[in-house]
Amino acid sequence: MRARELGYAVSDGPAISFAATAQAVAERRSDRWRRRVLLACYPVLAAAAAWLGFETGPEKGIIAFLLAGFLPPLLLGARSVGERYKRRTLLENGPWQVWPVRMELYAGNPYGPRRVVLLRPDGSAERAFKAKVPESVWLGYTDGLGLLWFCGDLRFGGVMAAPGGSAPWSAEVIEEEARESGRPGEESVVDELAREAMRSVFREWLA
Repeated sequence: MRARELGYAVSDGPAISFAATAQAVAERRSDRWRRRVLLACYPVLAAAAAWLGFETGPEKGIIAFLLAGFLPPLLLGARSVGERYKRRTLLENGPWQVWPVRMELYAGNPYGPRRVVLLRPDGSAERAFKAKVPESVWLGYTDGLGLLWFCGDLRFGGVMAAPGGSAPWSAEVIEEEARESGRPGEESVVDELAREAMRSVFREWLA
């Protein structure tokens, strides 16, 4: 694990063994029912679409309009449930890793996802991610620098959270980016963050 190689703290148990993380996962158990409802909707929509192929009356336009209205939210719901299921699986099987990070706007968009860069002790980038960081976390990091917890595989993405493990969110790897070197003026801050990441103790947050 790269975090261990760099000397950063890694929890002994899975991420879900932390109280705040376990609570966040428990609050989302209702996703099972949402998933069942979504699965039940697909054959109904398929039957309606097949019926449209044979219908020639005025009802055809009405049914087509209704289907067009149902499909986008259904697809978005399926994607959301799928992301939460993947997130829960990672948290149940992988440990939390402590990383110093740099957070900034993604593609210059102040309202979209953030670019989160995991940093090495020398300030260079280990991996960059695109993530919907909660606004409270985004605003709480001076100059975009701070510590985050990460659970997952640096190659494929994972889950992030503020220290403590509450309200975890998904993080998607940004594949196309070259690795950055450290930025001038950040050396002392990143050095202190790296030291803190190395000596982090998880006991106070365990369930």
